Amino acid sequence: MRKTFLTIIAVLSWLNAFSAEPGDAAPQLNVEVWLKNGPLIIPEHGTMLVAFLTSWENISVESIAILSKLQNEYAQKGLQTAAITSRGDANIAESLAALEDTNFAVALDDGKKTESAYSGNPPGNSSFYIIRDGKILWKGTHAGAEYVLRKVFDGTFNASEAGKIEKLHKDLEAATERNNNTALAEIADRLLELDAKDESAIQTRLYIFQQQRKPMEAIAFLNAIIARTPETPLPYFLKIDILQGRTDIKESDLREAISQAIEAFKKDPVTLSSIAKRQIIDAEPGDAQIELGIHAAELALASAEKDSQLKAEILETLARGYYATGLLDKAFTLQKESMTIAASTNPQDKHPQKMLDYYKKMIELNKKLKSQLK
Repeated sequence: MRKTFLTIIAVLSWLNAFSAEPGDAAPQLNVEVWLKNGPLIIPEHGTMLVAFLTSWENISVESIAILSKLQNEYAQKGLQTAAITSRGDANIAESLAALEDTNFAVALDDGKKTESAYSGNPPGNSSFYIIRDGKILWKGTHAGAEYVLRKVFDGTFNASEAGKIEKLHKDLEAATERNNNTALAEIADRLLELDAKDESAIQTRLYIFQQQRKPMEAIAFLNAIIARTPETPLPYFLKIDILQGRTDIKESDLREAISQAIEAFKKDPVTLSSIAKRQIIDAEPGDAQIELGIHAAELALASAEKDSQLKAEILETLARGYYATGLLDKAFTLQKESMTIAASTNPQDKHPQKMLDYYKKMIELNKKLKSQLK
């Protein structure tokens, strides 16, 4: 029995020896067909994220969201991202390819040739690979990819630290499966000691505070994270979300939190646009801070001249804001400007025209009702 066990271990070790490791030349992407935003090749100079996704993995949906976020965040720094699935998992690839806003490449593997070249045969647990100048820099799960790319692009990547982060993420996942809140808190705190921007750790800590029904402790925790990483939008947004979802806080506290975020990102049109959308479009009418949303959108618009698509989005948000205040003509004018820009950047998108038609109908209805009330 012992001999059989050792034989199995030896075989698995032999198979694993064929998996690609950090420092190795990255295997080429030997795919059957590119379904979206392809083809891509391994860059001799530059950075690529390769992710192997399967429809049966619980993490696939989360992985897809992370891929989209990372590609959006680092595209201007040269990141290329490829999501690869096999023929047996074609449904996830086809679903991705059908999404209009998929910003990364999607491909069907050629009989799992690419996956085997990276992960070994049978494939291992690592499904995310970061490639730098033609060589594998790091491999791991989706949880650690965000940390590694941030460090790669700011020039502070450290393989040892990345390994610690990856192990703690795996420990966090295991503690989540066991529903062990004590272990979750300890692991999250250790992650935050290494990386105060770790979203999984922040969200885990907030989950525990929610379970304990301690909203003010959650706010204090987020304030501490903001003090450590004032340039990171997430803790500001989470703080606003907590305050906006409660009925036992002063409106002035909510306005102060939103104003704090606007001040922190007053030169960042993307984050300002997100702040505006959260208040004007996403928030419940009774909770929305329209005035601050309009202020954030106007600041964003002033610094978004070079990004036509972003400018169109901000103008549409502003139109929604002014519509909420009853300034229908102003909303129509802003939406018309948004539609004009959107028509040149994304002519297939019919939403801007629909919104313009809607505002026009509301202006006409407003006039009609006013005349009937006289």
